[in-house]
Amino acid sequence: MMKRSILIVEDEIIVARDIQIQLEDLGYTVSGIVSTGKDALLKIRKSPVDLVLMDIRLDGDMDGVEAASCIWSEFGIPVVFLTAYADDMTLRRAMETKPFGYIVKPFNSRELHSTLEVSFSRHDTEQLLRKERKWLETVLESIGEGVIITDARGRIISMNPMAELLSGWKKGETKGRSLAEIFVLKDTQQVVQIEGLMEKVLQKGLVVDLERYIILITRDGTERLIDYNAAPVKDIQTDILQGMILVFKDVTERQKIEDSIQQAQKMEAIGMLAGGMAHDFNNLMMGIQGNISLMLMGMSPDDPNYTRLKNMEQYVQRGSDLTKQFLGFARKGKYDVRVVDLNSVVKDAAFMFARTRKDIRLYTDYHEDIWKVEVDSSQIDQALLNLFVNAWQAMPSGGDLHVSTENVTVDEKTARRFDVSPGDYVRISVSDTGVGIDDDLKEKIFEPFFTTKKEGGTGLGLSAVYGIVKAYGGFIEVFSKKGEGTSFYLYFPACQDDGKRIKSDKTISCMPDLSSKKVTVLVIDDEDMVLGVAREMIEALGYDVLCAGNGYEAERLFLENRGKIDIVICDMIMPEMTGEQVCQRLRKVSPDLRVLFASGYSVDTRTSELLKDACNGFIQKPFNIDSLSKKITEVLNPH
Repeated sequence: MMKRSILIVEDEIIVARDIQIQLEDLGYTVSGIVSTGKDALLKIRKSPVDLVLMDIRLDGDMDGVEAASCIWSEFGIPVVFLTAYADDMTLRRAMETKPFGYIVKPFNSRELHSTLEVSFSRHDTEQLLRKERKWLETVLESIGEGVIITDARGRIISMNPMAELLSGWKKGETKGRSLAEIFVLKDTQQVVQIEGLMEKVLQKGLVVDLERYIILITRDGTERLIDYNAAPVKDIQTDILQGMILVFKDVTERQKIEDSIQQAQKMEAIGMLAGGMAHDFNNLMMGIQGNISLMLMGMSPDDPNYTRLKNMEQYVQRGSDLTKQFLGFARKGKYDVRVVDLNSVVKDAAFMFARTRKDIRLYTDYHEDIWKVEVDSSQIDQALLNLFVNAWQAMPSGGDLHVSTENVTVDEKTARRFDVSPGDYVRISVSDTGVGIDDDLKEKIFEPFFTTKKEGGTGLGLSAVYGIVKAYGGFIEVFSKKGEGTSFYLYFPACQDDGKRIKSDKTISCMPDLSSKKVTVLVIDDEDMVLGVAREMIEALGYDVLCAGNGYEAERLFLENRGKIDIVICDMIMPEMTGEQVCQRLRKVSPDLRVLFASGYSVDTRTSELLKDACNGFIQKPFNIDSLSKKITEVLNPH
């Protein structure tokens, strides 16, 4: 262990030499002897020491008190005063320098040794505490949450930089102020009394965890959504409350993400319900449409019921159009997915709308080198029309409609918020100068059947837009202010394709000769109503018909009539075995079998690929006898 070094500052050389001898006998190292305060400072600057043993009364311009103050402030070296006598004023000045000890002349070696060792121990302890305090300050400054420390009366002792940033107050301004003055809170209804928190922590010693997010009002009046917790600080030995530590963080972005996830989950559930409703509704319309078609066959236009039946057909079609909105929301309405230039789709839709609404001024801005996207153009057209109509209805006295396209790159933060993949997107912007949307309604506008229109609103327009965009892996942003208009931003993932779709070269290897035989059709559907009307329609077309209510029954009939069945009309959605699974099993028996898929849903991406690879056709329910006849002919004679 190295010997402690001591500098002696004494203007009486004989006394100084005697002290040196005593120090060396006690095992210390004397680094030197100087007689003035200035000489002491010069000596320490050249060669630092562990302690200074200094007489209070020194000759020269700087006495021992002033020299001790400079030594401590500049070097942090402990000073022990030597004194034989001193007036009260000098002693008071000496006390202000916070010396580590006093030794009254004359003294013996034992007194000297004990005073020095106590001083060294005290200094070592203070150095350790200073390091720990510095370490703690570094930790507090580096953490990403606001931290405020108070005393037992709730007065602020310290706060870290993040607390300064979140509250708007500076550390130096808050010291000694009450926490209630700085940490002002409110919930959505009323101002929260911070005194209640202070009482729980500082008087009852409880740890407080916030059960819900709350709003912090910053110094400039800005409101931040925060989460916080507070804990008492107690004396280790006495367990007496010394103060509290408050930790808080800004959760505004987290709340947005949580709200977006909850909204997405809710919309997903509603979408599944909407899709199922659309499927069942189209099956019901199929039964009505089929019977209407059969009744119209051979009926003269002069028949009094002919017009009524044609009107009923129109009503069925309107019902079918309504389900398309459902299917759009349910993300089950992709018919013809291709790599397209959105500029052409948006231009056509905006131009056609502007021609029909002369009271709306259209402004456009289309990015010249827009990236390609893979979508069904008709669906995008439907989504845009819904947005245009929505904007027009928000501007009853006319106004401006701004439509634009641009390439954007979505970062990780935004992608997490909307639960999509980061990367390149094409953004379509549709903005109006209408009445705007109330803040409390923004979260509901994409829900089916939600509408603010007193008359004529189905509440399906924006829900269909939402479903269409989500179906292609995109997302929607909405910005609106009451009385200042609304902006919708539709994001679609950019496509890496070169714009040329790869066509399947898989074709039917052998086309049977149908000219000399009667065609036999196998109809597979789990709905008895659909099965019954389909049988009558197909028989009316002059074909033979076999009917199966499920995949297993269809497989049995197909094997029993091997070689006789020319075409299968199969529902896509059935219990136990889907239409795709049924067809895969039938093709193992007859690879060249032709299939016409029918569904209350629309063609999705998976079905589209299946149709393309197998050279099949698709018909959506409800269909009439004319469209059925054309589809059967197309499938039987594809060239």
